[in-house]
Amino acid sequence: MNYSDLRPHLKDLKADLRDELERKAKTDARVAFLQQTIDGIEGLIGPEPDRGPSLPGLAEEEPASTNGQPYGTRAIRMVLAERPDRTWKAKDIHGVLEQRGWLSPNAQHTLRGVEAAINRMWRTDELERVGPGRYRLKEVSNETGSP
Repeated sequence: MNYSDLRPHLKDLKADLRDELERKAKTDARVAFLQQTIDGIEGLIGPEPDRGPSLPGLAEEEPASTNGQPYGTRAIRMVLAERPDRTWKAKDIHGVLEQRGWLSPNAQHTLRGVEAAINRMWRTDELERVGPGRYRLKEVSNETGSP
């Protein structure tokens, strides 16, 4: 087989890849915009009392990771539990997650993802907001085991 015959196909494949990456970037930007809009509105008026089934990709609790590393709210919970007296900014949590390799290498906007997870945890009363952009885990009662 003459591999040079594959050159025109390679050129086409590269062009298709470029097109798909552009389409993906536009979709990712739209998804980020929608999530930010939803989070902003819910931050003003509060979450809906009964949201019904979660939207795909927006589950309150993430499934176990495939590589054995925690991620999403589970990873944030683990980081904050190590220093329960500390107040955290999203960028600080993001930094710890990044150091530990707990952020997806395929994600484009990891800080936004951390911010969205923090917002979900705050809306579900798992975190307390102690100042603008500052959070900590809610204290757990020894008797009931709940915040």
